[in-house]
Amino acid sequence: MVNRMKFVIIHYNTPKLTIALLASLYKNDITENIIVFENSDKEPLNALSMFDYDLMNNTKGQIIDFNKEIDRLNKLNNMTSARIETEMNGVRYGSVKHALTVQWLIENLNEDFVLLDSDILIKKDFRHLIDNTKLFVGQCTQYRVLPFLLYINAPMLNKNKIKFFDGVNIHPFKLGYANDTGGSFFKECKNGKFINLNLDDYFVHYGSGSWRSYKNDKRWYQGNFNSISSMEFLRLNQNLFM
Repeated sequence: MVNRMKFVIIHYNTPKLTIALLASLYKNDITENIIVFENSDKEPLNALSMFDYDLMNNTKGQIIDFNKEIDRLNKLNNMTSARIETEMNGVRYGSVKHALTVQWLIENLNEDFVLLDSDILIKKDFRHLIDNTKLFVGQCTQYRVLPFLLYINAPMLNKNKIKFFDGVNIHPFKLGYANDTGGSFFKECKNGKFINLNLDDYFVHYGSGSWRSYKNDKRWYQGNFNSISSMEFLRLNQNLFM
């Protein structure tokens, strides 16, 4: 069953990071059943000549109309015009868009898959960790389930009506670290149907790289580069980031 597992990447305007993620998957012999959900509005991935993946193109809201959804959620949460303007830098609403996308995938794929944040690199094969008798397998912190590398059993979640997206308890509608992406899964961490693992050996995360600009914040990338410079893969692909 693991051999048929799908691997889903949600991409948003960071093609160099996502190309590096795809290369790290390939390095670990994960080359099939990869899906890229394309949410970019400025820099789409356009890497089909380099890697084999199924593209779900949402660049113009063909699948999820974020403008419509965010307008609905703003009204639901009584967001003022001033508050909306403050949050329109894309960071807070970025969490909403990302979580909405994951929820759409859970409901519409309705099959288990591995969710991969676009700002990680795979260090070694993780497929043996998957247990399809569980709701999800990943890493649970004090506040939330981390969405960076997360096995999601969509049929089981749908059957139990467990949502990844909570339209009230998430930035920018409710502030606080616990309300970031993955916060709505936190209550499931202790129900016996979730496996909580330390995944440090399996991936490295460029903290919030999925919304930072690699063009305008090179020092941030260089700092992360130095922290994992021992990785031969990263040295060989340094031109992807600099």
